[in-house]
Amino acid sequence: MSVGRLQGERRHNMAQSKTAATRTGNGSAQPSAEQIEEQIAQLKTDISELTRTIGALGTRKADAAKSRAVQTGEAIAALPKEAVNMLRTDIDLLERKLTASVKRSPLRALGLAVGAGFLLALAARRS
Repeated sequence: MSVGRLQGERRHNMAQSKTAATRTGNGSAQPSAEQIEEQIAQLKTDISELTRTIGALGTRKADAAKSRAVQTGEAIAALPKEAVNMLRTDIDLLERKLTASVKRSPLRALGLAVGAGFLLALAARRS
């Protein structure tokens, strides 16, 4: 039951209670004990309905938050996989380019390898 509907029913019930109230000698309305009991019973019902409505709303909000958390966790878990896949793709591309370059000019590739080996040997001796 919606909050607006509960408020509307409560106003209606209170209006009925006011018109049914007994009149005292000075003309002011005074509700009977039975009417007060009815109003208390109605308030208990209203509070019960409101409690159920708020509980359902809380449950829906918690479920939505849990769902968002799971989706975010899955997205974060997928990031490293994507990064590894991108890195593999880049390394494969670099390997193909290097292989093609060596096939086009093998002597140049051999000279570069010897030069890199020589520089690494010099660096290793100094440290």
